[in-house]
Amino acid sequence: MRFADAVAELGLRQPEHLPKPDLDRMRALATLLAEPQLTYPTIHVTGTNGKTTTARLASAVACAHGLTTGLFTSPHLDSVTERLQVCGEPMAEETFGEEFEHLLAYVRTVDEQVGRVTYFEALTALAYLSFADAPVALGVFAVGMGGTWDATNLVSGDVAVICPIGLDHPELGSTIAEVTREKAGIIKQGKVAVVREQEAEAVEVIERRCEEQIATLLLEGRDWEIAELTPAVGGQALAIRGLHATPGAWRWWRGDRWWSWTAPTTPPLHGRWPRRCPTRSRGIGCTSCWASSPTRISRASWLRSPRWPTPDTRRRSTAFGPDRRERLWTRWPSTASRPNPSRRSPTRWTRRGEPPPTATSSW
Repeated sequence: MRFADAVAELGLRQPEHLPKPDLDRMRALATLLAEPQLTYPTIHVTGTNGKTTTARLASAVACAHGLTTGLFTSPHLDSVTERLQVCGEPMAEETFGEEFEHLLAYVRTVDEQVGRVTYFEALTALAYLSFADAPVALGVFAVGMGGTWDATNLVSGDVAVICPIGLDHPELGSTIAEVTREKAGIIKQGKVAVVREQEAEAVEVIERRCEEQIATLLLEGRDWEIAELTPAVGGQALAIRGLHATPGAWRWWRGDRWWSWTAPTTPPLHGRWPRRCPTRSRGIGCTSCWASSPTRISRASWLRSPRWPTPDTRRRSTAFGPDRRERLWTRWPSTASRPNPSRRSPTRWTRRGEPPPTATSSW
């Protein structure tokens, strides 16, 4: 199918008039497609203000860490392909036409059996399908409106992000508590909710939802905070101090630089810095040798499960695991002082908090 034909077919599904809030059409469509939205982990973003910016930021960080990340946002400015991106690249028009042609037969089946699929629902289903076909390692979805009854709320929602909430569309409620109740519906059972600063009544609703769903609540100002926010070229630069910013945890020497799993906000353990860092000298920055900057991202990401052997050969958790913060081992070079930092040598392991091995240490 040509791109123009796909856009014309989508246009016939506007304007959108919903008789009642429900997910019947989306559930039927996802079932026919074999639940493609559950084939990859997802970050689900809602809120009154800032959800698109937050979704783009999360996608950019994940892509910088080497994860192929699909991003679904709305609305678009120029072309509908802007709504579906993979690592910052909008979907090609040819690919859009091919994916929509694959989807169209299922959409028409739901039209006949359940009810007419809306414009936004068709695009959401297209995002589910195209990200699974790509395939992506992570999906980031920004809610269209609300949360509980939004078409995007069929994703697994490994991490639910709730941006600042205020009075929104009148359909969502007339008070902040009512609006929050609708938006907190994206918090899934046993998952994680990352919440920006909210009004007191909104926090009460979110906490109650997390208790009902046995979800982990990470609240700004209590569990994490924005340590630094400064203007930068083309936007803003920010540094976040959170649960995973454990200085010196999971650090090791490879080639001529230190590598790290986390972005430290204070100098590494024992105050040892590398003698030189090619990553930083190229202007990219490195979390291992320079703290508190979002652009200084090491190539080894805490989002990615490590594949290097560990002392006890235990399997490490995958992305978003609850024990991500439990890093017990620190890897050091075989000698504490390195006259030639570019020279490779065997490595040694110590428990975190123990002093590094010295040149006279026996192993």
